[in-house]
Amino acid sequence: MSESDHVSLAGSQAQVRQDVELEAVQQQQILVMDRMLDHVETLHTAQLQHTQIIADLQAEVMALRGWAMLGVKAFNQQRGVGGDGDKSYAVLPLPNGRSPIDTPYNLPHISSLRTLNAMPIGHVNTYLQLYALDDNLPDSDNRRRHRLAIHIGIQSDYADAVWS
Repeated sequence: MSESDHVSLAGSQAQVRQDVELEAVQQQQILVMDRMLDHVETLHTAQLQHTQIIADLQAEVMALRGWAMLGVKAFNQQRGVGGDGDKSYAVLPLPNGRSPIDTPYNLPHISSLRTLNAMPIGHVNTYLQLYALDDNLPDSDNRRRHRLAIHIGIQSDYADAVWS
């Protein structure tokens, strides 16, 4: 074997070693990328599950708000004409769950038919807007008060006697 054959053979062997090393590096990169893709897939699945849990919780909160509103309305129906102290109407939460008598709304508490009747119509209108009951139709002040009274649970026979 001639010297040039040895050089050529050595060069071929070096090339084969380089090719083997390059293939090993590429295999390692593929394994790393596969692990990264698995991790991304796991994160995506977790994010989807998290999103579903949040949606489920929001639905539960909305359902509980609905039940709470029904409870307050039923409580208010038992209060007759309302009044001070233990005869006072309960505050019906807004659709967003907040209280209309707290910040940022600061509306007066409707504790009785008398307080609703004496309430400035601007406050009545704000209540109607916050409860999403304001249809912007021209209504008398009495009809607007009546609509609010019925919504918060004041018995219709009491409301009818005052504002019909």
